[in-house]
Amino acid sequence: MALGTRRTPERMSPLLSGVVLQKLNFLPQTLTTGGGVVTLTAAQALGGFLALNCDDAQTCKFPTADVLCAAIPGVEEGTAIYLDVINYGDTTATFAINTGITNYTPVTVVSVLTMATLTARKFLLICTGVNGVNGKTANSWNLYSFGITAAAVA
Repeated sequence: MALGTRRTPERMSPLLSGVVLQKLNFLPQTLTTGGGVVTLTAAQALGGFLALNCDDAQTCKFPTADVLCAAIPGVEEGTAIYLDVINYGDTTATFAINTGITNYTPVTVVSVLTMATLTARKFLLICTGVNGVNGKTANSWNLYSFGITAAAVA
């Protein structure tokens, strides 16, 4: 190794080297809705960020556990997915679970979550079972919600 090319922890510290950029490993997804019920695609659920333009009362269902497992190569128990959603539309959006997903919220266990207009919410999906692995006979996921925050409006 040439002199001066060794990277010490101190030289890699964000405190000593300035701004540290984080590469986001997802592509933002968008969804414009006009009312009724729509099921999120695997890409929308796995995208990491969903910009929702909810123009009329809308129910957005998460994909089924089977769809999520099929969309993730090498999925296993403990696989986790974060999804940040912002509702910048003019109407409340309702999020609902789908087959194979159990919803856990900080307050209670319910199957429906609502988001008022101009709010944001963070969801966490954790795989709790893969069909045919470790004696599991079905795919399963848990859904956690980290509350709602006001969205900034430009």
